[in-house]
Amino acid sequence: MRIGSVFVIACVLSALAGTANANLIVNGDFETTDGRIGLVNGKALNNLNSPGSTWDVYDAIPGWTSSYPTDAGIEIQYSGTVIQAHSGNHYVELDSHPGPNSNSDMTQSVFLNPGLYELSYFYSPRTNNNGDNGIEVLLSGLGLLFTSDGNSQGWVEQLVQFSIDVAGSYDLTFRAIGTENTLGGFLDDVSLHAVVPEPASLIVWSLVATVGVVVCRVRSRRK
Repeated sequence: MRIGSVFVIACVLSALAGTANANLIVNGDFETTDGRIGLVNGKALNNLNSPGSTWDVYDAIPGWTSSYPTDAGIEIQYSGTVIQAHSGNHYVELDSHPGPNSNSDMTQSVFLNPGLYELSYFYSPRTNNNGDNGIEVLLSGLGLLFTSDGNSQGWVEQLVQFSIDVAGSYDLTFRAIGTENTLGGFLDDVSLHAVVPEPASLIVWSLVATVGVVVCRVRSRRK
């Protein structure tokens, strides 16, 4: 059974489609916090700006789970710890402390109906070393959607479109890859929206679905 496709939509279709307002991701900006205690520094998630370390690692945060203890947990840093958050006060680093298996992941389950979706998130490398900052994006049923990597610090928006054919609950996962040295890629402002075609684009979309024409597009935009 075909579950969906990852693709870059042709420019004409993309121009004719709009995104619905509702963000399907819970706590995509990591600003929803509570009093859970970190695994490394003993810092409460809602008190990372207190004196001392301004980061900690958690087995889960509101909206997101991890593979801890198989891998490292989710490292949350307060804005300015290494880089300013893209928005708000918190961002994630994947490739978490304490090691040696520091490449970490974070997953959220989301219910998706058949249709076209656009995933947006902001990514920044931490180091200037090649192969040190990679983050893979995966969706259960579709596998690897995209890989973010680089060696120049600064937030870049990543946009990935994919289609779903079968309604159901899907796991969206961000996973660190590359050198396991507790220095990895940063992540902030994750959002997922259904793309609603304008009436003029419905014929084009029908043609794409009928003929099976898929032109893949993944866009990066620096902010």
